[in-house]
Amino acid sequence: MNFRIVKSGILALAGLAAVISGAVSRSQPASEAPAQQAGGPPAQLIPYPATPDYMPAEAKALLHQLAAQTIDEGASQQTKQILNSLRALQKRYTTSGKLDDAVAVRDGIREFKQRMAGILPDPGNLVSFRNNVGRSYLFAVVGSTAGSSRSDTIDLLSESAISNYNLGADSTIRGAAAPVDSNITRFAQRGVPQNNSGRLPRGSLRSIDEQSLENGRQNVAVNIWGTDFYTDDSPLAAVAVHAGILREGQKGVVRVTIFAGREQYEGSTHNGVVSSSYGAWDGSYMVEKAPPVEPEVPAKLSDEARTLIAELGRPALADGQLFDETIGRLRLLKSGAEKAAKLDDALMLREAITHAIAARFEALPDPGTLMAYRGQQGRVLTFQITGRTTGNIWGSEIYTDDSDLGTVAVHAGLLKPGQSGIVKVSIQPGLASYGGANRNGIASRPYGSWTGSYRIGLVSVY
Repeated sequence: MNFRIVKSGILALAGLAAVISGAVSRSQPASEAPAQQAGGPPAQLIPYPATPDYMPAEAKALLHQLAAQTIDEGASQQTKQILNSLRALQKRYTTSGKLDDAVAVRDGIREFKQRMAGILPDPGNLVSFRNNVGRSYLFAVVGSTAGSSRSDTIDLLSESAISNYNLGADSTIRGAAAPVDSNITRFAQRGVPQNNSGRLPRGSLRSIDEQSLENGRQNVAVNIWGTDFYTDDSPLAAVAVHAGILREGQKGVVRVTIFAGREQYEGSTHNGVVSSSYGAWDGSYMVEKAPPVEPEVPAKLSDEARTLIAELGRPALADGQLFDETIGRLRLLKSGAEKAAKLDDALMLREAITHAIAARFEALPDPGTLMAYRGQQGRVLTFQITGRTTGNIWGSEIYTDDSDLGTVAVHAGLLKPGQSGIVKVSIQPGLASYGGANRNGIASRPYGSWTGSYRIGLVSVY
């Protein structure tokens, strides 16, 4: 079973300096692990992620061609031609201001390079690797205190496939593990309630420790157990944040070494994440930071950009002409970075602009639907959202309050798929009927009487 809780939110302007300079990682020692040497798995063991729906057709076609390649560019002229075409496309998208398309292309190239280097996708947890004690693996992970960063399209590797891939010798340094219990049994042992359907209740994998604060923010208590050595059912994405290897939402490659079970696991609070203590468990693992497949050149903003970003944090710029002038100057710097094909610089400037505008309009995170505001007729709210095409919507002009907000924004012509911005929503009473319409590639459906509605308008596009 795949338990995923989506976390969204707006970063505070005060945190931009940390984003610019980069966070310090706390790398865990692996003194008990055997020495390992890297080796790659058969290419077919790595599921290639689907390309985003909003990506241009030319990029999609090239990435699909790249997905079919099993040899890197050093030994294949065809692979080299595809990669060169994609790199040229990334540059063209960057210089034309299509940053999301440029990032999607770059991510596709990096994922291919990871596949060639034998890096596996996030498995969720390491239970399926339990019998491979002493082996090390490389995983591409996105740090997440919600648990797993694993995509719904990626299936856990079979035990036979896992046994064929490792980074070291086949030697076992501890005894074989006990048979694996089911997910439900494991969580039931730890006191997590179940409903009568046998599924874990929504939100049971995450809670907030209201009393515990670190670095001025709430610590997040997720279902991970241990410190340095973690139980093998602890989500890797959350462990990577707890261990200081990745920040929330940060992508990276981690090295995991499988160990036998231990008699005791000590909980702790690190990097805003609370892990729990636990007694005997049948499997363990340690996680370390792994070097990137290709060295990354960090974005380096100009002194002018840093000064402008610092000024945006001043309360005096919460509104007024000076705020608009500062944003305008940042937009010019962003445009210059785009023309110079400096993708990371342009992205960092866009992030600064995004958070500044969101803070000025007090924009809330994407709520998904507006059902939580039902009955608050006339209330106007602003939300920071990204346009998408995957949600269900009913109505036109006025939408039912259970219609997906990101999809409504595209249907209404306010945002394109994958485009981010701030929208204004006005809560309306329910209607006796709602008409459907086909607009901007999305079909909204008609519906009869419903108890809540909303209208949507655009505030700003990034």
